[in-house]
Amino acid sequence: MSSPPTITVTCSCGRTFLAPDSAAGKRARCPSCDKGVLVPVPSLETSEVDHLSTTQLRMIARLPFPPSEARPETANAPAVDTTPASSPPPEWGLREYKVLGRSDEGHDAGSFQPQDLEAELNTHAAQGWRLHSIVAIRVPGTAADQVIAILERPA
Repeated sequence: MSSPPTITVTCSCGRTFLAPDSAAGKRARCPSCDKGVLVPVPSLETSEVDHLSTTQLRMIARLPFPPSEARPETANAPAVDTTPASSPPPEWGLREYKVLGRSDEGHDAGSFQPQDLEAELNTHAAQGWRLHSIVAIRVPGTAADQVIAILERPA
């Protein structure tokens, strides 16, 4: 016997329909447009997490609960301290950032080579910098891509 439909699913066509709990995390067909729609996995009600800070929500999201495991009982759980932190936890420490770009380092448009970036990154790594992120963009009005790297190190 299948479980009664209890999960509300909203299709991109705007139609809302119900799906059984057993369909959570699976695809279902929209009865209106016949498109495949992912049935959401039930989670905590919004009112249950409204008082939590962003940091606390991120910590909860990293908990190692498999999707098939039932939500733990919360009646006897200790209260969570919801006092907002005034600064990052000490183990995070302060960070210093540096932005590298082709023009920042004296490269002419069109002369940039990947090995130049590698040498630049290795030079900065020797000074304690680590690559935080990197992106290649096309600057409007030019034919060349611009490479921008963001480095970080403890302050």
